[in-house]
Amino acid sequence: MLDYKYSTKLNQAFPVLLVAAIGILYLTDNFIIGKWLGGFWGNYVVRPLLWAMLAVLVIRVFPGVRPAGKLRLRKFLCWMAFLCGALAIIASLATGVLDGFGESPYDLSPRGMLTNLIFLGTFVAGLEFSRAWLITRVFRSNPTWGVAVVSLFFALFWFPASVLTTLTDNLEIAQFLGITLFPAISENLLTSYLALLGGAWPAIVYRGTWLAFEWFFPILPDPGWVTKTLVATFIPLVGLTLVRQYYLDEKKSRKELTREENHQASLITGIAAIIIIWFCAGVFSIFPSVIVSGSMLPVIQIGDVVIVKKIPAEQVQVGDIIQFKTENIRVAHRVIDIREENHQKVLITKGDNNQAVDSDPVLPEQVVGRVVAIIPKIGWPSMIIHSADLSAFKLLAEQINGEL
Repeated sequence: MLDYKYSTKLNQAFPVLLVAAIGILYLTDNFIIGKWLGGFWGNYVVRPLLWAMLAVLVIRVFPGVRPAGKLRLRKFLCWMAFLCGALAIIASLATGVLDGFGESPYDLSPRGMLTNLIFLGTFVAGLEFSRAWLITRVFRSNPTWGVAVVSLFFALFWFPASVLTTLTDNLEIAQFLGITLFPAISENLLTSYLALLGGAWPAIVYRGTWLAFEWFFPILPDPGWVTKTLVATFIPLVGLTLVRQYYLDEKKSRKELTREENHQASLITGIAAIIIIWFCAGVFSIFPSVIVSGSMLPVIQIGDVVIVKKIPAEQVQVGDIIQFKTENIRVAHRVIDIREENHQKVLITKGDNNQAVDSDPVLPEQVVGRVVAIIPKIGWPSMIIHSADLSAFKLLAEQINGEL
């Protein structure tokens, strides 16, 4: 760290300089390296060099900053960061048990692993030292806003800018939000909170733990996009809650939490709860639904949750699995034929596990939407809660016995 005193104007200019440097790096990464300077030299020489220069700039040139957390708890925060990374790995492996595994797409040769280690190490160092400096320097008086603003800003680095131009329909937008944007924001919230309390190193430990698994493990989970959305979005938020709770326990000063911080935390929790409730209630164009019968075996098991996308009947095609209303229930069956009766189009449906087609054709106004994804088995808790007797437990036992 340089010893000379910085002038007041220069001190005020440092945040602007850092944001500008990060912005230039983002533009260079997306519009120069990505298009004009690709290959080994662009991706594994120029890009790591730029991120390493940013890290050195923050560490050696910019004025020092002190994290908001207590110095004696830095080591504790690093351990908590490691546990959060391990929790993310365990949750990811659990999705593999449900949806299956696949081979890693990354180069696992000694040279490839060394190259990727340099690539990831410089990227994480540059990003996290910059994050910690911005949060503790610019937002020290209002850390809640600092975590939120910096998290949104750094979430841009979780996906290339070009992906925004490829989103053409509602399903692609939903997949982008679920697979990329929501997990990016969630992960950045946890990382920013770690950086606020302990500086760059706890954030580096958390990111490094997860990236080491993702880039250097030979077999990786291959979950569906809905499963990945749920796990990748909520696990970092669980980690954030655990870090906050255990840090306060270690600090032995819960009374230091201001009323404003409690109100802000309650507001964020309330908004998240409302969004989840709206999603489950079908307010959005895509919503979940629990399957309680075996008429679509083996494609859809009892207790699976299907994700239904609302569409008009005109978009339904033969072979689609649709959800439709009949009497007071909703049914998910496959369309096997489309006919014209009484001058209107009707859909002929059948459960894959049924011998005969459904007795009544489905009218256009009965169509709720098309099944776009299936999440295995997570609907069982809902079935058990709503079961008036032991029938749900009996069905669950029969299914488990059938799989053994």
